[in-house]
Parts: sequence; C-alpha cells; structure tokens
Amino acid sequence: MREMLSYLAVALPAGASAATRLLALQCALRSTCSGEVRIPTGLVRGMRLGPDATWHQALESAGWLRLQAVRPDSRQRGFAARLLDPTVRTQAPGRHSRARAADWALRVCAGRQLRLLGATPRLVALVLGAHPAAGSAHAAVDQDVLGRLSGLALPQLSQVLDLLVDTRFLQSWTFEAASGDVRWTLSSTEPLADDER
Repeated sequence: MREMLSYLAVALPAGASAATRLLALQCALRSTCSGEVRIPTGLVRGMRLGPDATWHQALESAGWLRLQAVRPDSRQRGFAARLLDPTVRTQAPGRHSRARAADWALRVCAGRQLRLLGATPRLVALVLGAHPAAGSAHAAVDQDVLGRLSGLALPQLSQVLDLLVDTRFLQSWTFEAASGDVRWTLSSTEPLADDER
C-alpha cells in the first residue's frame, strides 16, 4: 500500500484532488498486469467521492489512463480504462495482494469514523493507516513525505489531522519540529498484512 501511495504521489499531477487520488489508487490496485481495469458504478458510489463524477476524466487528462468504451450490451455499469504508465503494472506485490489492499482501502474509508467525511480526510486516514507496523497503532513519518502522499501542505494537513482526532480515527498526533516528523496513534486499526503494506 505504501509503495502504491508513493508511486501515485509522483505519477499524478501535484494538484490532483483527494477524490482523484482515491480513484487512482483503486484503479492501480485493481488493474491487471496488462493495465486493464474495470471500475463498476457501485464501487465509485461506495467510495463516496462526492457529487462530481469526472475524476476518471481528470486521470485521463493527466495522461495516466485512457478510458475505454463499455459495450452497450454490458450489464455492468461504470467505466473501463487502460493504465498508461507501465510502472504501475510492475508494482509489487502481485495482483492478489493488491486486490486485498484495495479492499482494505475501501473498508478504511468507509469506516464509521470516516464515512461522513470528505475525500481529503479519508485519503489522509488511509495514508496514516498504511504506516504503522503490523500490530501497532503508532507511527511517524516526515512531514514532507506525509504531505506528498496526501497532496496537502502542512497547515492543511494539521487541520485534517485535528479533524481525524475529533472523529476518533486518531487518538493523537504531534509534530516534532526538531526532526520534522509527524507522529500519530490510531484509535483502532484493522490490520494490514505485511504483504499489503
């Protein structure tokens, strides 16, 4: 998960919205080795990305994927695409572990503390949830790395972290100026297996 979040932080435009990043994450984790991905409408609806339905078009405009026509006789609704960056298709671990990580990401974002929040706090929560070692609720990462992975500057990041404490996704967080690290403690965590991290 961390590898894929790092990849997306580099591959997507700096101004990509949190909703676009969350959709890109699902596309990358659910793609085949040839870069084909089909995202059903129900999955997008379940992600609660907001009223705008053009996130996949933002990814196409950025040159990250190319939308493909869905057969009119297909019973599945949604969109199909081909990921254009060959790097995403070579990400470890294999497809089975990536599919489990995609499912974990959906469960985290749909958790009771997050489901009513916007895409930005849910993306930050996902980034935070992917960092603690297995069996631990504590983690730390450099503020610049956290900002890059979430697409936020430190002032915005501070506000979102406070919101995540208010909603009880986080027990606490601190910024250590000397090291530049942001440290946090998750309130509770659904374990992310080592091969999904």
